[in-house]
Amino acid sequence: MRKKKIKKTIVIVLGVILSLFALERLYNSRAEFQTVAEDASYYGIIDAKLTTKEKLEDFEYLYNVLKEEFPFLK
Repeated sequence: MRKKKIKKTIVIVLGVILSLFALERLYNSRAEFQTVAEDASYYGIIDAKLTTKEKLEDFEYLYNVLKEEFPFLK
């Protein structure tokens, strides 16, 4: 008798959790929450067409600046 009660409680809890999950998914699928990315030029992003060597040099420069200016940044 006790096992049946536990199983029934588990089924009810899982049903509530699944229902909440489904409601959340339905709510967040509304059009007002959906966004569309613009073209890269809209955000001021340009294709610099850097070589791999130039990209690595830029990364090393940035890393060194961060290391020197933010000593507690780990």
